[in-house]
Amino acid sequence: GRRAVVLVGGDAGMGKTSLAERLARTLGDRGWRCAWGRAPETGGAPAAWPWAELLRDLTAAEPPPPGLAERLGPLLDDTGRGDTGKGGSDASTGRFRLHLAVGDYLAEIAARAPLLLVLDDLHWADEETLALLSRLAERLRDRPVLLVTTFRQTEVSERLAAALAALARHEPLRIELGGLSAAEVAALVRGTGATGLDDAELSALAERTGGNPFFTRETARLLDAEGVSAATRRVPAGVGDVLRRRIARLPAPVQAVLRDAAVVGRDADLGVLADLAGGDEDAVIDAVEAGLASGLVTEPAPGRLRFAHALVRDTLYTGLSRARRTRRHGLVAAALERHRPGDVAAIAHHYLESGADPAKAVRYARLAAEAAEARFAHRPAADLLVRAAETLRAQEPEAVRERLEVEVAAIRASGLAGDVVKARERRIRAIGDARAIGDVRLLARIIVSFDVPTLWTSREYGKRDHVVIDAAEEALARLPGGEDELRVRLLTSLAIELEGEHDNDRGAVASARALEEARELGDPALLAVALNGAYLNGYRSAEDLARRQRYAAELLDLATEHGLGAYLVLAHLQLQQTFVAALDLDAARRHLDEGRHLADEYGLPLLGLIGSWYAGLVHAFRARFDEAEAAYSRVGEAITRTGIWSSERGTEYLGVFCLRLVQGRAGEMLDEAAWLAGQWSHVAAVADIHALALAGVGRVAEARRVVADAGPIRLDYFFDLAMAVRGRRAIALGDRELAAEVYAALLPYDGHVTGGASAVATIGPVAQVLGDLALFLERPAQVAAAHYRRAVEIAERVGAAQWAAQAGEALARLGIPAA
Repeated sequence: GRRAVVLVGGDAGMGKTSLAERLARTLGDRGWRCAWGRAPETGGAPAAWPWAELLRDLTAAEPPPPGLAERLGPLLDDTGRGDTGKGGSDASTGRFRLHLAVGDYLAEIAARAPLLLVLDDLHWADEETLALLSRLAERLRDRPVLLVTTFRQTEVSERLAAALAALARHEPLRIELGGLSAAEVAALVRGTGATGLDDAELSALAERTGGNPFFTRETARLLDAEGVSAATRRVPAGVGDVLRRRIARLPAPVQAVLRDAAVVGRDADLGVLADLAGGDEDAVIDAVEAGLASGLVTEPAPGRLRFAHALVRDTLYTGLSRARRTRRHGLVAAALERHRPGDVAAIAHHYLESGADPAKAVRYARLAAEAAEARFAHRPAADLLVRAAETLRAQEPEAVRERLEVEVAAIRASGLAGDVVKARERRIRAIGDARAIGDVRLLARIIVSFDVPTLWTSREYGKRDHVVIDAAEEALARLPGGEDELRVRLLTSLAIELEGEHDNDRGAVASARALEEARELGDPALLAVALNGAYLNGYRSAEDLARRQRYAAELLDLATEHGLGAYLVLAHLQLQQTFVAALDLDAARRHLDEGRHLADEYGLPLLGLIGSWYAGLVHAFRARFDEAEAAYSRVGEAITRTGIWSSERGTEYLGVFCLRLVQGRAGEMLDEAAWLAGQWSHVAAVADIHALALAGVGRVAEARRVVADAGPIRLDYFFDLAMAVRGRRAIALGDRELAAEVYAALLPYDGHVTGGASAVATIGPVAQVLGDLALFLERPAQVAAAHYRRAVEIAERVGAAQWAAQAGEALARLGIPAA
């Protein structure tokens, strides 16, 4: 079949770009349309810059029709002032639609002529560039489009590795460039004009350069410039030494211009360079000509200079002292303001690097963040806003109010990017500052800036965040009238902070009030927020399952009708959970598959991965214990790679512990259980796990000590599983009083499977645990038998033959038939 994706890898200087350029020339001669986008190695480029660069090249020659041009607007406008095309949808839906627009436009181009798209230096690419690459590889797979990427194999980041893994489904052609042979090095050296080297010297040069074409070519040019005898007296240790010696041979004014260009970036505008040279255009032209003659720079377009290789720019830039770099960044920023005022990302970068004008640094950082958010690139937007906030912090106390306004945007952007831990940390610090200045509306906006869709708790599991709770209650008490939307968001934020608390129902009350008021206001996005809070507070009794299912179904309809992409994903995953709890595994699988598909489409990796814990549960149902453990490990590793959650290790250990417990192997988890106990000593259920692991290796007295002060189980999505584990602990340690408490608490869940509410892990039907507790408590045999019969029924409904057999064996021991 046709290969639609080519991945060209190799070390710096191996010729990846040259190979792609040669391919572009060859295909261009055959009638292909070729477009190129380069990921910049320096800061200051707008989000998704390679795609913006590529699209601008294409649209200049083949303008899209007006409707499509409007949809492409965010990638054709660096200021962020264009129409993002979001309309009434949320950010995830807007991002999806932008990606669709790019695919539609490229498909139109490819319908007229085959299309080559080159993304160069992908190791420097930002998250949005890689996301769009993955999307377009799928969108254009049946079109005459060839996607070629180049990247340094020694600089593959986690996000690039994930993108390459996603591209693997398209069976890409992989090209790994190695060094040139000795004969090829000799030919390359002679081709540069260097002469006078004998075979032994050429062989030594090949060994010294490792056959790296760029290193070899630059060394050959050095030999040509200095002469063989002079150049070889001081053998360059690496390509940086070669470049430094070559640059040192240039006249001082030329070096000065090239160093200014290095501060600007890989590409530089000659007008900006002339400004930096005090208006001396001749000096700039002389520098360009000298750079061209030496092969250090190229002219990609009239009035533009580009370094021939990133290593050239790096060598010049790192040769500047920090003090000089900082000063030149400030001058570059001012020059860009005059010559390219719309290039807000670059201006922000240089002002932030210079520290020379904090007001302008903040202004342009906020503008650049707006431009990034117009492209749905929330992570770079968050980075810019955080830097702006820290710049303002240095100007306090005068700038505290402005900084807190920036913090609102930074927290929101971090949350939308999935950096939930960072967002919460910034919010907590900002809450304290807002309370200190007494601005209740600003305080409320800071609190609700983090109301992103969440399937589970967005804080450290089991901990009350009193800073947020107290601030939310204060804001609700002091908020003036007319702030209805803000009030609903505050109530929901409070409800989410209080979910699962066993000693009060404040979270449930707050979520109910938020839902009622949101319905009255009639804003779909606000209602989605309130439904999320109500769902999270819907675990206080077994009867709440039906209510959660209603909330999830309503959210699905609402998100579908109004284009709320993130909430559409959330609704499918909520329905997956509720259908697992309701023992309808077919429906659960359908909603999980759709939710994960949409999470991928909308760029919401954490939501999709949290739903993926279900794979371990399904294997547990089938008694495929090794496969279940492997599934938990895979999901945990995948979530760790995102860097945006902090509980994956504990969740993985919980899943594996449950598997070992049902096999009578809890003692094997002693180390992991001890880690859990240390990590989450505030979570009562963890003490039960630790005790069962200790009891599993015969350390019963120690097991009793670790649970001596264990508190009540949280009323959340883990309640049914955690209470069942506590029941096992009561039996293992002979605690009749506790067993009676657990029996009463679990009785309403008799028709459930443990762990069904979270869809993560299980130890079998709740009825099996109830039957065992009934026997332990010496209840009548018929009571235990009724539970075991129920366990057989539940096990058969979820296809768990081993649990049905286990319940049947319990009945046989009682001398009571299964039916």
